[in-house]
Amino acid sequence: MGHLQKAVSQGARLHKACETITLSTRTYYRWLKSSGDLRPQIKRAAPPNKLNDDERNNIIAHCNDPEFSALPPTQIVPKLADKGLYLGSESTFYRVLKEHNQLAHRGQSKPKNPPKKPITKARVWVNTFVTWYNEEYQHSGIQYVTPSQRHKGEDREILKQRKELYEAAKAQNPIRWSRDTRNWDFIESVALNPEKLTTD
Repeated sequence: MGHLQKAVSQGARLHKACETITLSTRTYYRWLKSSGDLRPQIKRAAPPNKLNDDERNNIIAHCNDPEFSALPPTQIVPKLADKGLYLGSESTFYRVLKEHNQLAHRGQSKPKNPPKKPITKARVWVNTFVTWYNEEYQHSGIQYVTPSQRHKGEDREILKQRKELYEAAKAQNPIRWSRDTRNWDFIESVALNPEKLTTD
């Protein structure tokens, strides 16, 4: 407000000075009468869609559970949905984790295996990776189901249950949803290298 008063005292027209800083003259006169900008002092009600402390703590507890502690929200949220549990969107999980300084790796480092011969070590690693990739890792390209679930045809039922869960969560608390629920539709066609399909 001091800068505005200084500009006016140096010859600027009040309405032009207010216009420059996108302030109405009515607001200026109200501030002048009440000794300044009172916006920082006003206590505003929390938005109705804001998570309460119990809901935030529940998200943090699930993210730090050993089952999820090494996973990002993009993996946690679908896994919880498969258990019939909706705590919030991925962006909500990211926001809560950021507020608690937990966006970095939360999981414990894995114990070191005893040394093995190089070929045995390579075979164990490949076997472990392939099992994890096919049975545990949920892929974004197939709506966060595992390749094994997709191959067995289990993904349609999983996606149907997720959709029902999200619709129920929206019906229970519609004010938290500004748009439609997440798209859990089945993806018909999937390619490992879609860019190669267009060039061949």
